[in-house]
Amino acid sequence: MGTKRNAILALSALLVILLACTLSPTPLPQPTVDLSQQPSPTPRPTLQPPLASPTRPPRDPQASTITPTRPSPPKATETRPVQPTQTETMDDSSVVFSQDYAGEDVSVDYAILSEDGNSLIVFLDNSQIQVINMEEGWVATFLSPVGYIPSNTAFSVNGTQILIVDYPWQEIGDITLWQVIPGEEAKVVATISETDAWVTDLVFSPDGKTLAVGFNVGEIRLYRTSDGTRLLTIKAFHDFVMYMAYSRDGRYIIADSTSFDSNSYVFNAENGSKVATLSTESWEPGQVSFSPDGRLAAATAGDGTHIFTTSNWQATGVVIGGVWNGTFTCDSQGFMEGMGDQVSIYSLTSGQKVNTIEIPDPGDFYCLADGRMVILDWFVRSNLVQVILAEP
Repeated sequence: MGTKRNAILALSALLVILLACTLSPTPLPQPTVDLSQQPSPTPRPTLQPPLASPTRPPRDPQASTITPTRPSPPKATETRPVQPTQTETMDDSSVVFSQDYAGEDVSVDYAILSEDGNSLIVFLDNSQIQVINMEEGWVATFLSPVGYIPSNTAFSVNGTQILIVDYPWQEIGDITLWQVIPGEEAKVVATISETDAWVTDLVFSPDGKTLAVGFNVGEIRLYRTSDGTRLLTIKAFHDFVMYMAYSRDGRYIIADSTSFDSNSYVFNAENGSKVATLSTESWEPGQVSFSPDGRLAAATAGDGTHIFTTSNWQATGVVIGGVWNGTFTCDSQGFMEGMGDQVSIYSLTSGQKVNTIEIPDPGDFYCLADGRMVILDWFVRSNLVQVILAEP
């Protein structure tokens, strides 16, 4: 039975093969093409460049040699709504004071304003310091006790007396406190030796009588500037004290650190007790400051600057987003930061930007004696120092 079945299957397969061969078409012969007998190809037409867009004219080839000018901010019209922020441009009337050293064979190394806002202090590259009283017009010149002005140097200016503190950066060594008075030789009034830690930050009290020094061991140590005596030691953090600020009345010190601590702390400058904890819920160390009228404090965090009230040390709920290097305005009604060629002013009630002033390369902010906010504009090795108004 199996043999018969196999024979039938084999015969069926043979018939299928014969039928397929019969039905397949015979392939047509392919033509042979002689390329040598073909006519020359028709030349390809040359494409013309596309026409310039009517909304974007071709670039002027001479434009690369012309320095573009900054466009003026648009003016509000009846058909264009006024934006919530305003932009103003600095002009010559914004320059409050100017000191030009052109032709004197000296250039500027460093410049600051005194805490009272009356005096401009200029450090020149010939190791001289000039104190220029902008209110009364007198100038005092004397030799600097340090050959240059590094970042690890701090100053206190009261009247014509200048205190300069110098210390080695990130190494254990002496903190030297110089006193400079016009008409006299600069003299060392104190040498502070700390062998167990190195300096990470320091700040003078507003009256210049106390020097607060932060160390890498988390301590804030207070010294009397007249003789260098240590007055107080505050165990503030576990490690580096990175930012400190005195309140304008000298009663409080606010500080932040690189510790794994999401808080900034406020200490009593008289007895070192902890007065308040300013929580920003951020591990990043940030700048801290007090408003000029003492009503508010600011601490920066990863999301921006947090505002606190000093009456109860509670957060006001205002966070100025994206601002990490600002300061209070001199009237304590706003917060401002310089970035690029602009100074931005923010509301302390909403945290939103309310004004913008265009000032090339804005420097540090200061308050004049009359309460106006200014920026000190100077460049290393330049001949010009200008005090520029930084408010509308």
